[in-house]
Amino acid sequence: MIASTHLYGVQDGVLEEGTFYDSVDIEQHVMGDREGVHRTWTTVDMIYIPARVCKDHWGACALNISDRKITVYDSLPSAHSEVEIKEAMQPLCILLPHLLHHGGVYMERTYLEDNTSPFNYIQPLEGIPHQAPESGDCGIFTLKFIEYLGLGRPFDFGPEHDPLFRRKIAVDLFVNELL
Repeated sequence: MIASTHLYGVQDGVLEEGTFYDSVDIEQHVMGDREGVHRTWTTVDMIYIPARVCKDHWGACALNISDRKITVYDSLPSAHSEVEIKEAMQPLCILLPHLLHHGGVYMERTYLEDNTSPFNYIQPLEGIPHQAPESGDCGIFTLKFIEYLGLGRPFDFGPEHDPLFRRKIAVDLFVNELL
């Protein structure tokens, strides 16, 4: 068992009743009925989220509902081993199909198989910008990965753009544009 997965209600690859999953009104979030959630998951194929990929390092995940695949975009893949990334992705790979099932996504999208077996994940290494080692810029890169993926843009940025990205995010937060 992986210690961190137990926090999410996953033990030995099985979703447990009465844990994190049951304590949060997941269906409202998935169906777009929560404040700040503008679309139901039944109308999208891709969902982009930040995810902790190891210890204090973050990356972006693209959840492909139709292909049952999670793509992990990591700006510093040398910071962790393949085993660490597998341990970090296991809870999401297990929980995501249950969210889709209980949130009614499979009921609305009948062409998708109602399958609660875990999603697969991949971590591409080619064409992914890398942060400068020891820079602590994984958060900036994670936000930019999500922004560029959502806009369908190629990753044409690198560590030299961090100062500009930091200022833009600060201004957006200040004028409440990012929230």
